[in-house]
Amino acid sequence: MVMTTDLVLSVRLRDETALIPISVKPFSKILDSSEKGADRKVRRTLEKLIIEKTYWARRGINCQIITEKSIPVLEAFNIGIFRKSLISPKIQNLAESLIIFKDEFMGIWMKDLKLEYLLSRISEKIAKPKNEVRELFAAASWLSLIDIDLNRPIQDNHEIALKNGKANSQYLRPDLGALVYKCDDRLFENTMHAQTGS
Repeated sequence: MVMTTDLVLSVRLRDETALIPISVKPFSKILDSSEKGADRKVRRTLEKLIIEKTYWARRGINCQIITEKSIPVLEAFNIGIFRKSLISPKIQNLAESLIIFKDEFMGIWMKDLKLEYLLSRISEKIAKPKNEVRELFAAASWLSLIDIDLNRPIQDNHEIALKNGKANSQYLRPDLGALVYKCDDRLFENTMHAQTGS
């Protein structure tokens, strides 16, 4: 038997690891039969999805189906912005500054302040260039040190909204390995390879 599930995530939940199978399909391949000959293609895709769902159901696991309509566009765009900053070589030297950044951000944040203003103020207070402060903002947001509302625009001329109006105190160790690992497993491997030369 050939597995056709697009993604199978291993997610740690408390002390257990759970599998989350995900089939990613274009909306047009599963629900749209407007193009010529689409009925047969849609039917075949649905048959495959039923086989996948049955396969996982027999193992007691719920298979998820995701289309482009399932993904919040603005949230995905915002996450993409953060990821670009996190793969910058400069972020490796800024990991120790994350907690300082978080404390400064939460000390001056108010719901009507624009991102440009916040980053400029923090840049002055911690004596770091604004581009480094922007990367700290991305890392702190990615790691949920500050709980940014990703369903609102994250741009210099927009106000920054927090989900709960407070920082997340659970992240206590600004450790580079953990930072890079959480950002992207491949990035972690590449970074460790570059540092060790192996």
